[in-house]
Amino acid sequence: MTQILVYAFIMKADHIDNLVSDLDAGLRHYGALLPLLGLQKTVDHVWKTPDGFAIGLQQATAEGAFNRNAAGIHHFCLSVESDKVLDDIARRMRNAGMMVPEFSYFNTARSLFLDNPDGFQLEISFDSGAQT
Repeated sequence: MTQILVYAFIMKADHIDNLVSDLDAGLRHYGALLPLLGLQKTVDHVWKTPDGFAIGLQQATAEGAFNRNAAGIHHFCLSVESDKVLDDIARRMRNAGMMVPEFSYFNTARSLFLDNPDGFQLEISFDSGAQT
């Protein structure tokens, strides 16, 4: 009989590097948003969570805008702990002068899709059905 060994492990996300066409506009956008999500600016253009996950910004050196129908990552999502936190993030982003769309609803989740100045989306979501 053949025996198959399976090694299971949990991977931890380490970082996301985001290349933007206008670094100043990207810094205004993410500089307003990321602290609301618990990330702290650690060095120029890098924010980290308490457990070390980092989001960094860099100036893009190639031409071309984001195309949601092209191959590649469409968006990424970060979850928050409550509807109240989600509402507060939307309010504070509006107060910072950012465009904030209406909420989207998916079964028991409510999400906010924020476009950065290049059109790349960051979804911020709270799923009431995920709570136990």
